[in-house]
Amino acid sequence: MQSAEFNAVGAIATLKARWKTLLFLVLTTMVLATVAVFIVPPYYKSSARLVAANPLLADKASLFHENIRELYSQFGSGDDLDRLMGMGMLGDHYQELVTEFDLVNYYQTSGDSLPIQIAKAAKRLQQDLRFIRTDEGQLEIYIWTKDKQLSANIVNAMIRLIEKTGSAILLTYYQTNREQLDHAIVEAEKTYRSLADSMRRADAPQAALLLAHQQSVLQDLQQYRKTQTELQLISSQLPALLHVLQAASPAVRAERPDKPMVILASGLAALLFGTVLVLLSDRKK
Repeated sequence: MQSAEFNAVGAIATLKARWKTLLFLVLTTMVLATVAVFIVPPYYKSSARLVAANPLLADKASLFHENIRELYSQFGSGDDLDRLMGMGMLGDHYQELVTEFDLVNYYQTSGDSLPIQIAKAAKRLQQDLRFIRTDEGQLEIYIWTKDKQLSANIVNAMIRLIEKTGSAILLTYYQTNREQLDHAIVEAEKTYRSLADSMRRADAPQAALLLAHQQSVLQDLQQYRKTQTELQLISSQLPALLHVLQAASPAVRAERPDKPMVILASGLAALLFGTVLVLLSDRKK
């Protein structure tokens, strides 16, 4: 106990004796940090928040039947949010943003050809543009750049690309269904005409059977055409894929670097480092 007390007293005495050295180290470090934070270009953050729309709303029954529509929520689940995030992280989107905003010049990438430079810039953008699921069940997209308007533009453009990708998937789905339905209508019409021709040549009992079959085909044909009309209406106005709660806007001020915090942290780090260095040098003596 006496040894520990003696060492503590000795350490305090050493620090008091070398306080000028410590002060000089701290002040020098803080001055250098101050110069550095004013040389480093400022970075601006822009972010947007969105939620997934309920994919069940793409069901045509939710559009044409009031009772069913009321059963569906406007918002999707966490899995739907993950799907949006996955769409946003597609490599083609980053390259498209690089081309749209000339990020090759922004990142100053090098390469033998433009495609290589674009690929390098896309990789840098992938590191800067972040997707985070919040505790509130929202998806936040944000980025830091040296241009506040550029930050906002990139985030909003990424949201548009996500919507574009999702809408293209839905449109392909509806178009495929319409093509299959068109084929079914053509086949049903052929069957209907064939039955009509057969009825003219058939006797009474067989004609009755053919008539029943023809009426069944007619009912199917009417349902096919009704569904065809519904699909055409849905395709012309696709359901929402997401809801933007807050679009990205240019930052009011730069948040990086945090000059006071960097300068203060550098001073504290210098004080800690200097204290350890002084004590170790005194111990060796």
